[in-house]
Amino acid sequence: MILCTEFWVNFWPNFVSTILGLILGLPIAVWTNNFFNKKQLANTKKLEIERLKKALTVVKDTMIENKKKLEMTISLLNQNQIQFDTQLDSSAWDVVKYEIIQVLHNPKLQKRLAFHFSWLTSMTKSNKQYLDLNVGVNTTVTGMESAKAALKAHLIRYSTALITDLDEIVEMIDKELK
Repeated sequence: MILCTEFWVNFWPNFVSTILGLILGLPIAVWTNNFFNKKQLANTKKLEIERLKKALTVVKDTMIENKKKLEMTISLLNQNQIQFDTQLDSSAWDVVKYEIIQVLHNPKLQKRLAFHFSWLTSMTKSNKQYLDLNVGVNTTVTGMESAKAALKAHLIRYSTALITDLDEIVEMIDKELK
C-alpha cells in the first residue's frame, strides 16, 4: 500500500512535467526546425544564383569572343579569302549548360542560348564545306562556282544573323545578371 501511495505522489508531478514539456517543447522544436530549414533553403538559393551568374558570365564572355570571330569571317569572305577554321567556341556552352538550365527560370533565354550554340556548330560545318569546295577534291567538278558563290553568300548571311542573335542574347544575359 505504501508503494502504491508513493507511486501516485511521484506520478502526478512527473506526468504534469512531461505534458508541459510536450506542450512547450514540441512547438519550439517545430519552430527551430522550420527556422533552420528556411535558412538552409536561402543559402542553397544564394549559392545557385551565384553559380548561375558565373555560368552566364562564362557564356557571355564566350559569345563576345565569338562575335569577333564572326566579324573576321565576314571580313575574310568579303575579301574572297578562305578561312580554314572559324574557331567559334561552343565548348563553354557544353560545360555550363546544365548549370544554367537547372537554375535559370527564363525559358526564352534557355531556348535562345541552346539554339545559338547549335547554330554556331552548324556555321562551323558550313565553313568546312566552303573550304572543301575551294581547296578539296570538289574544286575540279564542273558547276562548283555557283555552289561556292551560294555557300559564300549563305556564310555571310549566317554570320550576320548570328551576330545579331548574339547581341540580343548578351542583352538578355545582362538583364539576368542584374
